[in-house]
Amino acid sequence: MTQDTKRVFLAITIPTHLKTKLARYLKSLNKYNLRITRPENLHITAHFLGDVRVEHLVNIATIIKFLCTEITPFTLNPKGVEQIENRIKTIWVTFKKSTPYKNLVISLETEFPSNKQKNRDYIAHIMLARFKKSTSLKNVELPNFQLADNVVHVHEIKLFESILGRDGPAYNLIETFKLKDKK
Repeated sequence: MTQDTKRVFLAITIPTHLKTKLARYLKSLNKYNLRITRPENLHITAHFLGDVRVEHLVNIATIIKFLCTEITPFTLNPKGVEQIENRIKTIWVTFKKSTPYKNLVISLETEFPSNKQKNRDYIAHIMLARFKKSTSLKNVELPNFQLADNVVHVHEIKLFESILGRDGPAYNLIETFKLKDKK
């Protein structure tokens, strides 16, 4: 990445009460050899755009604003905490399948194609931790965690810059995009 590019992604932020609850849960995972997500970085990724030239951000924002006029607010209902093994081993909070979320992600992928996997499930999730290479899935017993009362109401999406550092990424808000008013 050069000075004239930014590493950016679109995300759904999660309510403070859920971040607080998840921060307490993350402390229970400290005994394992994991890279735990800092509580302030917890979010639901809608689309990762990658390294984008700074001068293209205005056009990207214009497209996102237009897409958001077509999407009404929706809710995401938590399903549970799961260990996931794809390219990397992770621990996620997963949400129940959501057609509005899937449509949002497909719209973003259509406008901003990436090299991410195609023909995938569109499951909203919050990345809690990544396994370090030496940690086995079998060695981690996830504590019970009640999520049923933590519905996420989605009224907007946010464009963030991700700045990679030694202690993990730092996220800077670039712009917030409101979804269509329900009238």
